[in-house]
Amino acid sequence: MQDYFILERTTGYGNQPVDEPMRLINLKNQVECQSEQLIPRVVYSTIGNKKVKKKHLDAIEEFRSANTDYEFIVFDDDEAHDYLKFKFQGEKILDIFERSMFGPMRADILRVALMLFEGGVYIDVTKRLIKPLKETIHPDAKFIFSHEKNEIPSFYQVVTDQNILKNDRNLIVQWCMMSSPNNPIFETMIESIERDSSRYEKKIFENPKQAILELTATYQYTKAVWQHLLNGFADYIYAGFDFNEESYVLIPNSYSKNPLNRHYASKKHSAILKAKNEISI
Repeated sequence: MQDYFILERTTGYGNQPVDEPMRLINLKNQVECQSEQLIPRVVYSTIGNKKVKKKHLDAIEEFRSANTDYEFIVFDDDEAHDYLKFKFQGEKILDIFERSMFGPMRADILRVALMLFEGGVYIDVTKRLIKPLKETIHPDAKFIFSHEKNEIPSFYQVVTDQNILKNDRNLIVQWCMMSSPNNPIFETMIESIERDSSRYEKKIFENPKQAILELTATYQYTKAVWQHLLNGFADYIYAGFDFNEESYVLIPNSYSKNPLNRHYASKKHSAILKAKNEISI
C-alpha cells in the first residue's frame, strides 16, 4: 500500500491542535511482533474525517492496546477514494463507489477491496472485539468468518446447506472481515455489486438501508460466501456468532457521538445511487 495512506500518531492536523473533546484516531500502532501468519497483521477501518468523541476513541484504544502486534490503519473519505482509484481506475466498481449516496456503501466497497488486495482484518469503527485477535486468528488461517443473530430475510434468495454450516440461515457478519489476500470471495463480491447495480439505478427506496444491505453490504456478502462454500471452498475457520464474543461488540455511543453521523438506519424515501451526471467527487 502507498505510504500516503498511513499516518503516524498525531495530536492534530499538521501543527494545529485538535479541539477537545474531539481527538484524532491514531492511525498506526507500533507493531511489536511480526511473526508470520497468512492473514496480515493489519486492521483497517474507515471514518469520514478520522475524528471521534473521547469515549469512542478510548474504546478504540483499548481494542488496540489488546492487539499491539497489529498495525491499525484508518481511511478517511478522500483516502478511500484515492485507494479505489488506484486499484479500479476505469472500472465499474469505482463508478458505483463515486455515485454511492451513503457513507456505509462506500465503506462496504472499500473493505471488500482491502480484503481482496491487501488482506488483514477489517472492522467497523463503531465496533470492537474484546478478545485479542491472536485468540481468533490462527497463523495458518486464510479466511475467518462468523454469523450474526439475524437470519437471512425470506425475500432475499441465498442458497445454503445445513450440512456445511449448522446455522446456515443466519446472515454472515460483515462488520468484521478476516482474510488473506486474493480471496476469491471478495472478487465475487466486486463482480456481484457491479452486476446487480443496474437494479438500483434511478429508483427511490422507502427503506434505503434495505437496498444497501442487498447491493453492497451484509446480504451480498452472505451470498458470496455461500456461493464459494457450495462450490467446495474449504480454506476457512468458522468463528461462531459474532466471532465468539460474549459481550456486545457495538462501541457505546459511537453513532450519537460520531461528528459525521453517517449511520443510515433512520433514512427514508431516498435513492442510493446518484445519477451519473451528479457525481461531485
